[in-house]
Amino acid sequence: MPGLVVQNGVHYSSTPRGLMLALTLLMSFVVLNYFGIRLFARINAGFTVWKLIIPSITIISLLSMSYHAENFTQYGGFMPYGWQGVMTAMSSGGVLFSLLGFRQVVIMMSEIENPGKYVPIVLVSSLVVATFIYTALQWSFIGSLRGQDLVQGWSKLSFVGDAGPFAALAALAGMGWLSILLYSDAFISPYSTGLVYSTTAARMLASMGMMQDAPASFALTNKYRTPWISLCINFFLAILMFFLLHNWQAMASFLVAVLMVSYVVGPICVVSLRKQLPMHNRPFRVRGCSLIAFIGFYICTAGVYWSGLSSILKLLILTIIGLVCYLIYIRIIKKSQQSLDSQHAIWVLCYILGLSGFSYFGNYGGNQTIPLYWDLLYLMFFSLIIFFFAYFTRMPDSHTQIQCNLINETK
Repeated sequence: MPGLVVQNGVHYSSTPRGLMLALTLLMSFVVLNYFGIRLFARINAGFTVWKLIIPSITIISLLSMSYHAENFTQYGGFMPYGWQGVMTAMSSGGVLFSLLGFRQVVIMMSEIENPGKYVPIVLVSSLVVATFIYTALQWSFIGSLRGQDLVQGWSKLSFVGDAGPFAALAALAGMGWLSILLYSDAFISPYSTGLVYSTTAARMLASMGMMQDAPASFALTNKYRTPWISLCINFFLAILMFFLLHNWQAMASFLVAVLMVSYVVGPICVVSLRKQLPMHNRPFRVRGCSLIAFIGFYICTAGVYWSGLSSILKLLILTIIGLVCYLIYIRIIKKSQQSLDSQHAIWVLCYILGLSGFSYFGNYGGNQTIPLYWDLLYLMFFSLIIFFFAYFTRMPDSHTQIQCNLINETK
């Protein structure tokens, strides 16, 4: 929108006016979340219906007004850039990120009635519906392109005025009303996503306060059961992101890489806690836990590898900074004399260092020493070694029991 962004090559950066509007929108996330999960659920329900209707209208309209089946076989054929192109798109193209919304229900599970019944339903249905919608959108996009748009190949595909691809296709097909609807959706859908992420981010930070890995004040809630201090802290962290990462592309690529690394901790926690507390009551229990955990660990590792060497090096720096900040809080601010059990967390540093070396010799920003596709096999063995190393250096039972007591006291 004119006056809100300025173009720098192929990227856009916010103007001072655009930055002020962005900060206003961030503040609206805080205000809406402050009044609790019930208000958030009502608002998000409306957004969810919108985010299902608009893609469905787009798919039906494009396929009915402009469809060219030959686009799937001409101009390089199906998968014109091979499996490497697919793998690159999985991470840097945002495919994995588009399917990560399922984690929000896991984070909010403690506020769900009967999680053992509803969590599996929500997890499976969200992934199935999202996969179907995104696949259908991609199908309609490829099929709706005109022959002249693809004369120079997929890598040269562009639209006059740098219009959004779906809105541009709708305009070329004579559906101006759909273009307007899509531009509206370009604001509404990301806004609802930001609202959800601000909700879950505040609760994750509050959980750190509850587990004594951050100041206990982070877990304080208001009368609506909202961790308002954590909500405010995340607001200021978001402002910091705006100043450090000047455009949306930089934010998106940074976020995808960080999220995939953060997910590798989940499978390790599952198998470790299952071993340490086998008889603990679990409202939601995964069957075939160890196998599923390793598959998830490997997929996350591959996602990080596909993001490229540059992203992984940034993650290494981020990890070191986070470790230093944590040690300063524990030893200097909190003045805790409790053992940090560092031997049980050393696998994380080994994992990122090993992945950095692997990527240096890999095919995604590296020197391509490792043959293509063989890198995935070697990555599987690397993941298996780290997985078992992390499992056998897991959290000690005494520390786990302390955490379980804290959770029970809080409940």
